[in-house]
Amino acid sequence: MECQQQQEFESFEHLLNGIDLNNISTPALRDPFEISKQFNNGIKFISARNILYLNVLGEAKKLNVNNTYAIKRVTEILWSRATFEEKRIWCDLAKQVSNFIKSESMFPPNILRVRKFDSN
Repeated sequence: MECQQQQEFESFEHLLNGIDLNNISTPALRDPFEISKQFNNGIKFISARNILYLNVLGEAKKLNVNNTYAIKRVTEILWSRATFEEKRIWCDLAKQVSNFIKSESMFPPNILRVRKFDSN
């Protein structure tokens, strides 16, 4: 058990220190089509945090970090450090992705719910 916790912590530290924040902090440059393809991988709601999570997941893959706990934790930290304006940009991107998915009829209607902007 202790060994697993140590591995989780090391993955978390590696991801947090190695992540390229320029790729994460510019969500306006993200393509709604590319993001929408990721929602077929088990993410149930289109939300600003989930899109941030997908971007952190992409960076984690570049760093060979596969630990879900570490990826979720880094996402939480980045979300809590984000400014109101950055969160608003993520929310707008979530709306764009939702509209794209609706226009393409890629998924059943129940996945198309967009959570309202939450500044927490």
